[in-house]
Amino acid sequence: MTAGKYARVFLVACVLLVGRAASAADEATLFRLFLKDGGTLVSYGEVARVGDRVVFSMPTSAGPNPPLHLVNIAADRVDWDRTDRYAASARSGRYLETQAENDYTLLSNQVSEALNEAARTDDPGRRLAIIEDARKTLAEWPSNHYNYREADIRQLLTMLDVAIADLRASSGQGRFALNLVGLGDRLKHYPRQLSGGQEQRVAIARAIVNDPKILVADEPTGDLDRKAGDQILDLLQTLNREQGKTIVMVTHDPHAAERARHVLHLDKGALSA
Repeated sequence: MTAGKYARVFLVACVLLVGRAASAADEATLFRLFLKDGGTLVSYGEVARVGDRVVFSMPTSAGPNPPLHLVNIAADRVDWDRTDRYAASARSGRYLETQAENDYTLLSNQVSEALNEAARTDDPGRRLAIIEDARKTLAEWPSNHYNYREADIRQLLTMLDVAIADLRASSGQGRFALNLVGLGDRLKHYPRQLSGGQEQRVAIARAIVNDPKILVADEPTGDLDRKAGDQILDLLQTLNREQGKTIVMVTHDPHAAERARHVLHLDKGALSA
């Protein structure tokens, strides 16, 4: 990847990672306990389950810092399914309102520092390792933070995937992927110089250059004759058995489906075994 490309990636990354100042409210989160008899009670903060009892502080008036009344009720009076769902929503809303932007700012600083370090180093292997670590950090962040700014992070992940693919190709992993699919001798060929089966192999090589755990193949044999199709299916089976990759294949070809260990049928939008 050229310096110009890196500059564009880092510039967009900085734009996506700019955080907005957040002000945290001081008051506690209000939770609701839904009772089996249809009633509800309000808890000022989290409830505590102690054995077969539930203890919480119930506000006795509206507004900030209300007087509190300690409540102690039997746990079997509570509709826990509705109560737990409400609590999860309340925690999410509270986090997004008071803490999410602060955490996102910390993430942005961490990732920006990593990208700057990658831009400064002249070692391709070191640069690749830095960007892969940054990608891993970004990919794991939304699920642990109520999916805050998920769209921005997904966009940045796409750019990092391109950077990682370029770095791996320049460091020899692209050639390795072509060798793996039997096209090492076609490295300098143009698409018009390849057969349909070879083009499919190139597509698989592009898919595996980032070493994914799962490959999704949509009609991989659809435009091929039986011989070329069998070669593609052999390759997918090799990747599954020898490289440990999970192959998810969509096909209308019963012959291709026979190669799968597990087959699901889609009929009018419904999956069945």
